[in-house]
This record gives sequence, C-alpha cells and structure tokens, in this order.
Amino acid sequence: MEEVDHLCSLLLDQLGAPRKVEVLT
Repeated sequence: MEEVDHLCSLLLDQLGAPRKVEVLT
C-alpha cells in the first residue's frame, strides 16, 4: 500500500505536522 503511505505523507506535509506517523505506521 505504497499509495496510501504517499497520500499520508502529502497530507502531513500540507498540515505541516511532524512526520512521527511514519514511525508509528
């Protein structure tokens, strides 16, 4: 599900949130 991971990264980038989610997933 690389597409989902990519979409999550885009959403986080837009929100300006820290990318700690990558570690959680």
